[in-house]
Amino acid sequence: MYIFAIHKHTLYIIISTMKTIILSGTIRILIVSFFFISSNNIYSVENESILSGKGTKENPFLIETPEHLLFLASETREGRNFSDQYLRLTRDIDLSGKTCESIGSLKTAATIFSGIVDGGGYTVRNLVINEPESMYVGLFGCSMGTIENLHVENCLVEGKEYVGGLVGFAYEGTVKNCSVTGQVKGTANRVGLLLGQNDGIVVDCKTSGTTEGVDHVGGLVGLNYGSIINSSSDGHVKGTNQSGGLVGLVQKGRISNCDSKCTVEGVQENIGGLIGQNNGTIVNCMASGSVSGRAYVGGLIGWNYYGSVDNSRAVGNVKGMTIVGGLIGSSETDKPLSKIYATGTVDGVEGYAGGLIGMNNGSVSNAYATGKVSGKSYLGGLIGVSQSGNIMECNATGVVEGKEDRIGGLIGKNNESVTKCFATGAVSGKNLVGGLVGTDKENCSFSDCYSTGNVIGSGIYIGGLIGQCLGSVSNCYTSGSVSGIQYVGGLVGAIFGSLKNSLSASTSVIAISGKFAERIFGEPGENAVIENNYALESMTVNGKVQQQNTKSQEKTGISKIIQELYLQSTFQTGLGWDFNQIWSIREGETLPVFKLK
Repeated sequence: MYIFAIHKHTLYIIISTMKTIILSGTIRILIVSFFFISSNNIYSVENESILSGKGTKENPFLIETPEHLLFLASETREGRNFSDQYLRLTRDIDLSGKTCESIGSLKTAATIFSGIVDGGGYTVRNLVINEPESMYVGLFGCSMGTIENLHVENCLVEGKEYVGGLVGFAYEGTVKNCSVTGQVKGTANRVGLLLGQNDGIVVDCKTSGTTEGVDHVGGLVGLNYGSIINSSSDGHVKGTNQSGGLVGLVQKGRISNCDSKCTVEGVQENIGGLIGQNNGTIVNCMASGSVSGRAYVGGLIGWNYYGSVDNSRAVGNVKGMTIVGGLIGSSETDKPLSKIYATGTVDGVEGYAGGLIGMNNGSVSNAYATGKVSGKSYLGGLIGVSQSGNIMECNATGVVEGKEDRIGGLIGKNNESVTKCFATGAVSGKNLVGGLVGTDKENCSFSDCYSTGNVIGSGIYIGGLIGQCLGSVSNCYTSGSVSGIQYVGGLVGAIFGSLKNSLSASTSVIAISGKFAERIFGEPGENAVIENNYALESMTVNGKVQQQNTKSQEKTGISKIIQELYLQSTFQTGLGWDFNQIWSIREGETLPVFKLK
């Protein structure tokens, strides 16, 4: 016979051995032995927590053993979400050899973990979850509470979708001062080493390890709708589309003061060193890992789609087939991009590649790129193709090597205005090659710009500044040597718009065909306007010094000796350049440069 006595946290089990004795017609019961067991770590009949504590801020539930974590997972599956209750780790917990399930899910509102967890700076080690067909997978599967000061070390987590080392889906709430190391794999989408999807706030978090999935794959977060602040990632990210070193897809929200050192490998499109695709706000962020993909590949962002990027940079090397940029593969936004730069090499195999941006739709200012750019066509030291938006106060210093057409030291093909910009790298290609811009469209303008790199073309329309210009050029100069087959000019290979108040200080101009090579331009359009341009007197054209010809001054320019080109008055008085706001010069030593801010 067994007799049970129950207390709120203690179950007393009294085990009694009974003997029935009949004496004088009376039944007597003799207890011959008993003992009891007392424990705080087993269930009560009321199914209350096995955790010590009350769940209040002053007396939180204490998590001290692997079994406590397993108990939390079991409780949330049964509909206990710990809403507004406090939990705290008191020591490191090793889950080696344990079969683990996620704490919380999105099965019902009652199964979403909603408590407040303080990890106390402690670590959960060796978490293993192997559920490749499940959603909402992680130490916490789905959470709308607060998780802080908690670290996950050496995890191996696999799920289908919404997969993270710490949280599969952070539905709401805050994740603060947490970290994850290890491996996280999703057989579908929304996969991150810290969080699969973030709809809340992530602050002061970091990860290191390998993240692998299909779409929306990130070294920190797979898909983001919330805020990520002061956080970082390191390791290796592999995905198909929308994969990034920090976040795969920023659908909305703000990413600030974050960095990624992840190597990122993408199979298809929207692959970035920090973010695969950005529709949100990026401020003061950095990526330094190498990045590769097929298209829309960037050192910082693969595709910036109506997002904003400010004061951010990328320093890793980038490679893709097409639409590739040292910072951004493709930027399509009505929000100006400002104070951005990239320093890595860029290889756009098929073209549309730039040291900063591969394909641009929008305004760019205060930006620069220093890396070498190579590929087939539509290449620029800063931007491969700028379809819309003004480019202002930007520069590129890297070498640009193209195999075919529309190659520029700054921009391969430009469609809007370019102001106060320069390029210094050597440039080579086939047709439409320029030290600053390969080619443009009608009505675009170039003002207060210069290029200094040597320009080599194996075809036609080769210019020290612009290969073919359909717009207008004013207050610009070039100083590199220029060579091509024909239609080769010290400033412009072919001019169909206007060319005024500019200087060709090229050392030599060569047309291998022997035709259409001049100090200023190789070919003029029927309605071209050419006025008041200077040329270095000692410049050679097809190996010979070409004297100023008053009858064809448009082609030859007004001759100036090198000493005159080192004087401010030559430009300020003779060409009308602004030395109060824009230009400065070290007289007797150099050509003009821009004023420092």
